[in-house]
Amino acid sequence: MGDGHKGDPEQLLQVRRSKCRAAHARGAFPRRDPDHPNWCSDSIMAEQLAGQWYANLTGLGDLVPAPMRKSALQRIYDYNVMKFGHGEMGAINGIGKIGELLHGNNPVEEVWAGTTFGVASHMLSEGMPEQAFHTAQGVYNVVWRDRGYFFRTPEAYNAEGLYRASVYM
Repeated sequence: MGDGHKGDPEQLLQVRRSKCRAAHARGAFPRRDPDHPNWCSDSIMAEQLAGQWYANLTGLGDLVPAPMRKSALQRIYDYNVMKFGHGEMGAINGIGKIGELLHGNNPVEEVWAGTTFGVASHMLSEGMPEQAFHTAQGVYNVVWRDRGYFFRTPEAYNAEGLYRASVYM
């Protein structure tokens, strides 16, 4: 699978799926790589359900049980949206398990407009319209209202609203 693990990919997927389900059952969130505890292990990633979002859009069915999806999306909203930028800047890619900002690489310190819209549309498809529109509103706030980036929507911006890769979308 390219991640240093040997063996049957289907078996590896089943092991990882069971670890993530166990984490959700404890009221926690899955780690980015459950087999490597030092790599963003305590972070809540905004795009953690990207596969399920795509599955919803394409009619592939449930990859993650509905209660777990809603729980994870609510946690993303509560932490990645509401504990970042006073809840007015969109969904930061990564945030610590108690709401602290993470440092060490650019992606976890940024809001990606496309990811925020994807997360918002997933929230909407899961029956969470208030959270969805508030999440998407954050990109509007930064790109249109506060920074005037509307003519060059950036790929990413940080907590100060400074952009990277303008004219991206």
